[in-house]
Amino acid sequence: MAAIVEAAVDQAGAAGAGPKAMGKVMGIVSPQVKGRADGAAVAAEVRRRLG
Repeated sequence: MAAIVEAAVDQAGAAGAGPKAMGKVMGIVSPQVKGRADGAAVAAEVRRRLG
């Protein structure tokens, strides 16, 4: 999951953008992890990566 989130942050150009980029990154990550990971865990990882 961490690799997927990292790739999505790079794809969205959201590195260092903070919480305001959360929706953009989640929009990329969600379809990739749907049914395979808990949404809260994914959101926590996205928040951690965005700083």
